[in-house]
Amino acid sequence: MAKHILVDGWNVIHANRSLKKILTGDSQESAIAALSNLLAPIHDDLGYRLTIVFDGKGDEIAIERRSKLLTYSEIYTPSELSADDFIEQFCVKNKKSEITVASNDNLLALTATTFGANAISADDLFKMSKDSSKNISRKSKLVKESASKTWKKTNPFSGIKL
Repeated sequence: MAKHILVDGWNVIHANRSLKKILTGDSQESAIAALSNLLAPIHDDLGYRLTIVFDGKGDEIAIERRSKLLTYSEIYTPSELSADDFIEQFCVKNKKSEITVASNDNLLALTATTFGANAISADDLFKMSKDSSKNISRKSKLVKESASKTWKKTNPFSGIKL
């Protein structure tokens, strides 16, 4: 069973000084994009499904993806449903799934854990992302070193005189 992290989008953006600065200086879209880029290593390194939930507008739930990956999404709730309400309902309907809710909203965290989900703070989420980023860099370095050794052993250009 895949692990799934639900991120309380605006709450987590406001919990990070640099994201909050982007939000006040540039635009909401810039802050959302920065958050998405910041959390991508968790998805890529750990293989977790990652969903960032925002309060939305309109009549329906809107799902956006910055890539073709179905396992990394941004959800915008309809205007009559808050992000917190969506996350709570998701936890209720998916009790058998391994869900973690990332938010500094203590009430949301308490509610999510009541329904069997785990809860982590925004700081824990950012630490997880930083650790995953380091893991990706380490793995990439190992792959490059291995490829270099293989290339040196099997260099197809070695018999050609220059």
